[in-house]
Amino acid sequence: MIQIEDLQPILTASEILTELAQFPGTQVPYLLLGPEADPAYRDQTLQLSEARVGSLVFINDLLRSIGQPVSAIDQLQLTLTLPFTVPPTRVRELAQCMAAFNQRLQLGNFGMNGQNLAYFRYHWLVFERQFSSKSLLTAIRLAYQQCSDFGPRLEALASGQIQLASAID
Repeated sequence: MIQIEDLQPILTASEILTELAQFPGTQVPYLLLGPEADPAYRDQTLQLSEARVGSLVFINDLLRSIGQPVSAIDQLQLTLTLPFTVPPTRVRELAQCMAAFNQRLQLGNFGMNGQNLAYFRYHWLVFERQFSSKSLLTAIRLAYQQCSDFGPRLEALASGQIQLASAID
């Protein structure tokens, strides 16, 4: 069965920066992904563990760590965090914009966490963790592309540079 650390050489060979990490207080490994998701990334010199860029984790690993039942159909969760924080006064508009964008997407969705960080997330169902390297790389590149296509408009809306109607068009 494929483990998350088995994915690191595949991604590294494809010039995707990675760093193996563990969730705090657990033995659950995940991969941090490099800042390629944002061509205008603000600080390329950050260590990946200090940057809010992206992660890959098998959901069954998380479930197992908290004593929850797991399924033969695991999920590989890919999350790419967008490089901006949403001011509280802009959360409602950004949520509306994300909902409009999510209706257009064939894969994944945009959202915000409790700290008002915007992200793109994709849950990939993987039976017994069997999938090809090509499929993995395609999914990651597509997620990066979604962030490149929609991220600048989300950031402009969050900063107040554009209005909701302009962002959605």
